[in-house]
Amino acid sequence: MSISRFFIQRCLFFLLGTFLLGVGVALSTRSGLGTTPISSVPYVLSRIVPLSFGTWTFLFNILFVLAQIFILRRNYDWRQLVQLAAVFLLGIFIDVGMALSAFYHPAHYAAQVVELLLGSALIAVGVSLQILSDISYVPGDGLVDAISRKFAIPFGKVKWGVDSFLVALALVLAMAILGKPVGIREGTLLAACMIGPLIHVLITRLQRVFRPLGKPHF
Repeated sequence: MSISRFFIQRCLFFLLGTFLLGVGVALSTRSGLGTTPISSVPYVLSRIVPLSFGTWTFLFNILFVLAQIFILRRNYDWRQLVQLAAVFLLGIFIDVGMALSAFYHPAHYAAQVVELLLGSALIAVGVSLQILSDISYVPGDGLVDAISRKFAIPFGKVKWGVDSFLVALALVLAMAILGKPVGIREGTLLAACMIGPLIHVLITRLQRVFRPLGKPHF
């Protein structure tokens, strides 16, 4: 198999991962138990300024790209500016996912939990596919990867720390401007606890499958 075909396969896995990530964010948000940690700040901002959830996701993630440049400095790979294109696609997929799931309103708490868990699982799978495809990743996970490589901390652990920080920031913004914890509920905390470790498990298990397509940054 030629190198070009390997690259095409990796690109397809990356696009699939981005799509699953966007749909997962939408499902988690639609559960009504709180949006996911990585999307908590954009969601709160979308309730403050009337731009779509996906649009705020794109705008907010620009800050993550700048943070990567600051952390890695001379070691920053400028080709990773392709993350801006990745998060642009993610914003579209989030808005599409929100539109497609608008009709479903779970009536019982158990159904809400199931939808939240499904969304969180899709997010973990999507992020894992992005990382293992070795093409790029959305800026939020690019920041996690930059911190992980810079300070030699496992990706899953850094993911948990960054997610926790974003939830705290979203909570402060929501309370200060809206007067209530919009988009922040028990489901947000549950997702913060499960997505990072699940990504770590998935990456560990799937590395053998992806190794022939190109070695990831692990």
